[in-house]
Amino acid sequence: MIIESDFETVSAAGSRPAAFFCIIMGAARKRLSLPDRNFSSCKTGSPRWQVSFLMMDDGRASGDPAVPGHSKNLLGSIISCRLQSRLSGRNLIADKRRKGKFSMQKKAFLVSFILLIIIGCLLLWQWILFSNKEAGNGIHNSESVSQKIDISVKSGQLTVKQKIAGLSKGKEYEIRIPPVAEQFSGLPAASKMTVNPDGSKSGTFRAESETLAVNYEIPFVKNRPSLWGDWLCEIKNATVTGTTIEVIDLQKGKGTWVAGIPLTTVQELEHFDHYFYRGRAEKPALYWHPVLLKKVTVAEDKLTVYYEGDRQPEAGRFSKLESLTDFPYVSLILTDHLAETEAAGIMIFRESGGKSDEWLWKLTHRYFLAKLKERSGDWEWAADVLTSLFTGIKGEGKFAEEAIQELENNFSEKELHKFINKAAAEKEHLSAEKLDRYLSEIKGKKTDFFALNRGTSSQVTPLYFYEARDIYVNEKLQKEIKVVYKDGERFYSVKETFAALSYDVEIVGDGKTLLLSKDTRNYRFYAGENIFILNEEHYGLLEQPLLMIGERMFIKEKWLKKIFDCLINEEESKLEIFSL
Repeated sequence: MIIESDFETVSAAGSRPAAFFCIIMGAARKRLSLPDRNFSSCKTGSPRWQVSFLMMDDGRASGDPAVPGHSKNLLGSIISCRLQSRLSGRNLIADKRRKGKFSMQKKAFLVSFILLIIIGCLLLWQWILFSNKEAGNGIHNSESVSQKIDISVKSGQLTVKQKIAGLSKGKEYEIRIPPVAEQFSGLPAASKMTVNPDGSKSGTFRAESETLAVNYEIPFVKNRPSLWGDWLCEIKNATVTGTTIEVIDLQKGKGTWVAGIPLTTVQELEHFDHYFYRGRAEKPALYWHPVLLKKVTVAEDKLTVYYEGDRQPEAGRFSKLESLTDFPYVSLILTDHLAETEAAGIMIFRESGGKSDEWLWKLTHRYFLAKLKERSGDWEWAADVLTSLFTGIKGEGKFAEEAIQELENNFSEKELHKFINKAAAEKEHLSAEKLDRYLSEIKGKKTDFFALNRGTSSQVTPLYFYEARDIYVNEKLQKEIKVVYKDGERFYSVKETFAALSYDVEIVGDGKTLLLSKDTRNYRFYAGENIFILNEEHYGLLEQPLLMIGERMFIKEKWLKKIFDCLINEEESKLEIFSL
């Protein structure tokens, strides 16, 4: 058997044993008088040692005569090597040292590479464990599910079967059971349920399959109207993307069922009435009316009006709702048997004395109020403004009325129509900044009307437009200076403008007293007054030089020129201020 191996010189010290081994084997060969024709050689040269072994199972070299007495001592093998060097001793040592240094670098690289692989594997392993834990045990990962609710109506109770499909088998979920649910069953291996302050119950369960089916009963009195807003079980860490409700009413012909999602089918069969609803709402409300209601559908996916009397609502007045993007479906119930209220997908208005305009205004206001990003009480006026502009029906809020007047004073009817269409077509939430952007795009000038009036309810800050060109002071760009237009004249933000003109600026007191100083000149101005003081000497003006916009102070360009000797230069792309 021939075994051949090539060894690279790893270091000077590491190469010596190999060379010594070859020398010893060569001496042994000579002592044994063995021929070397069939033995491969061990060569030293640049840059490799080459070692070859020839081994015979019977202790003889291939093609050579037997060597008595030596086969066993050599373990049945005859090894020969020959060392030949093509380098001098000095060159060989230098070569070994060079090769040794290179080999150490390779070792360091190899060790680092191995460590990186190990670390990467550990991180991957930890991530896999974490992902599996979150997927299997976590209760915070939301996922999309659908639900089907089957309701059987008997005397004095509703028997509800709620099926939720799309769960992940083995995953832990948090469930909330509504307070109206009685005789609840169907929850697999649930943890201990906790009673909430509102009477509902909460707990967790591990899904045994992709579908959860729970059963419970809801009591009701068939002779009076009933509205259930909180009547369905809710999976906290799952999002319902579709809901169907099927009602089998064994009280045939004795009332009307209404849901907060569109009605697709209603059948009057021999022994029961059958209702089928389909929509996207997660928790649509359910309503029972003990009297048969008439209905008119304005838009299949937007509005259905239910009413008692003979006066049919003006469906044409509600057609404007179709232009509202993502208008949530509403079942509008007109009745005097229940106080005005609303739940998910259901609104109840008084029928007597009510007008289509009033109902339209309330529906639209509800829509815009839901679209507005900020919902504080000081911001509801914006919903009033948008509703009035969209419907053409005035609201009752004084603040909103003043805000609309500001808009009408600065925009034409066509421009306002364009503005409200932009707001109505918005798919995402509306904000003050977004509404201001619509106004700015239409006018071609920047305004922050809605932003300035957000959070206020006492006095409307007038609508101003800002200069869009770059502002320079003494040939230096000033990004902080604001220039506004009022009645065709320009006003400059005080603090930033005078700071750029090298004045010491201070606003004191209630924020309406301005102090300026430069060199030997000291000025004092009062917001709302047409006087100023220069070095303790009073000067009267024909008009007020200062303008307050919110809490920010501005000075009219006219007085910036006359009092402070400034030169204003206008160009297409910039506005320049020079101090003389």
